[in-house]
Amino acid sequence: MKNNTIQLHLTNFIRWLKLPRRFEQLAPILIAASGIFEINPQGTEIRFALSSIAIIFYMLVSPTTSTLRTGAQVGCYLLIARIIIHSYPTMTTGVLWHNLIDQIPGSLYYFLLGATFWALNIQNILDNPSKLAAIVLLADISANIIELLIREGTVGLTLKELQILVGVIAIRDLWVIALFLLVRFKQMISEHNQKKSQLEKTLMLVSGLYGEAIYLKKTIEATENVMSKSYFVYNLLKQINPPEKDSLQKKIETAQLSSLEVAQQVHEIKKDAKRILSGMSKIIDIDAHGQIMRFSDLVALVIKSNEKIIQNQGKNIKFIATIKDDPTTPHVSAVLNILNNLISNSIDAIPKEGFVEIIVARHKDTITLAVIDNGTGIHPQDLQYIFRPGFTTKYNHLGQASTGIGLSHVKAIVEQLHGTIEVSTLDNTCFKVFLPNSILGDNHDEQV
Repeated sequence: MKNNTIQLHLTNFIRWLKLPRRFEQLAPILIAASGIFEINPQGTEIRFALSSIAIIFYMLVSPTTSTLRTGAQVGCYLLIARIIIHSYPTMTTGVLWHNLIDQIPGSLYYFLLGATFWALNIQNILDNPSKLAAIVLLADISANIIELLIREGTVGLTLKELQILVGVIAIRDLWVIALFLLVRFKQMISEHNQKKSQLEKTLMLVSGLYGEAIYLKKTIEATENVMSKSYFVYNLLKQINPPEKDSLQKKIETAQLSSLEVAQQVHEIKKDAKRILSGMSKIIDIDAHGQIMRFSDLVALVIKSNEKIIQNQGKNIKFIATIKDDPTTPHVSAVLNILNNLISNSIDAIPKEGFVEIIVARHKDTITLAVIDNGTGIHPQDLQYIFRPGFTTKYNHLGQASTGIGLSHVKAIVEQLHGTIEVSTLDNTCFKVFLPNSILGDNHDEQV
């Protein structure tokens, strides 16, 4: 019964250690392997091994790893390795037992280190360098002193050894922490860049949806107008009472039913459109989430997005950003949509190479956005039609016309913001958008 109990405890201990079965779980073994070679300062019983540095660094850079388990694993693996190395080739029971007793204090150090990190919950202070350094030094020095006391006792531990121990540990741990902070800083920069890139993609997607939502809203208004007119025709036809059995009566009744059916179908279309618009509003309503950006950042974002497009088209186009005033605005998606559509049109108007200049300025109570290009320009006779939905002068290589809704979208959004838009084609094509100061953020009175 006693042997079965010991075997059960041993089995449970091995399971608790989670001995590595896959390559990515070999870190404790590799750390233990680095501790085989030791350095003893002359005239002392102190031993320093590379594994001390490796285990601290590993537990810092792997916050999801159990420090208690890692310390126990490294201690066990290193204990086994040192017993074999120091006992070879004389593998007698006496030699093995002697080396086991001799190596236990050194292996206990790793367990104590991991246990201290675990007890003090070091993963929660990784962003506080001063606290992190204090805990690492405290855990490392305490574990080393306990190891020495077990091995040598209070009599064997001299003041010289204690000074050497604390000095070497301080230098070693501060070096490890500095290396860890450098790695963490690079990780934070990488995460920041990833989040920034994702935010830029989201903003560009939302700005496109914003324009579509404006267009859908206008469609709903037109649909309501059609529905009311259809219902008006239905009521008008009901008031006509021709003689019975007259063929005209049947035609009127058919017209009544048709007009009522049209009104009902248009009403269903309007309800579906409103549901779609409601769903889109939940996605595109950046303003409700307090998203505020500077105009310079919005311009830079649109330029960055369109640079990829001109690279794919094989064009050589230079972007020039002239930011005379740089206030903030909560209408991020609206301004992005305006800039993106105007710049996209400028790119399409430039055959091979040229420039696109974006100007942001303020004149009294108005913010002016200007997009200028030296492309093929706009024919004078087309100027009166360019803001009409469906009008286009652009065709692809197959002769298929574009949708012709870009500029109509821009005008709709500008009017939604209570602004105006105009175009001139004297030397270069220039679209100017005039927006009121009401679209600005909290600093709209501040001259930047």
